[in-house]
Parts: sequence; C-alpha cells; structure tokens
Amino acid sequence: MAAQAQSAGMALYGYFDHTSGFDGSTPMRRVQAAGMNPLSVAENIAAGQQTPAEVVQGWLKSPGHCRNIMGDFTRIGLSYVNRPGTTYGRYWTQVFARL
Repeated sequence: MAAQAQSAGMALYGYFDHTSGFDGSTPMRRVQAAGMNPLSVAENIAAGQQTPAEVVQGWLKSPGHCRNIMGDFTRIGLSYVNRPGTTYGRYWTQVFARL
C-alpha cells in the first residue's frame, strides 16, 4: 500500500519526490498508514523508465538506491503506475521496511 500510494500520488499530482506533493507524507508515514510499525524505512522512486529492468538497472547504478536494495530490511513493497500525458508517464516506487 505504501508503494502504491507514492506511485499514484506522483502520477496524479505531478511531483517527483519522496515527500508527497499531495499530503506531505513521508515514506515512514505511508508505511505506518499501511498498518505497520517499522523500525526503519527506505524508499526508491523512479519516473519515465519504460521497463522494470531499466528501473532496477538505474537503481543498482546509484549508490544510495543500491544500498536500499541490499539493506537489512524484512519487508518490501513495489508499485508501478502508468499515466500517459503526464511529465514522466510511468512512476515506480520500491519501499523497504524493517519490522
């Protein structure tokens, strides 16, 4: 749910940021709103890439994003929203949590 909220928010409200341009929520708040009480949270976002492989390749080339992927988390959520006619068209979110 947290990843879906972020991808949908970026697509619907035209922002590309970890802080929601719609309601000001952060990755931690979105995970908590999904009913979890995590010890830590991380989030990778991407926009405009056409395929999952392209998104993951970009994340793995980025030290910060790669650190999230390889991190010590116990839960993961993934989301993709396609909204033609927007700035990026495709919005991707990967959320990590440690419970």
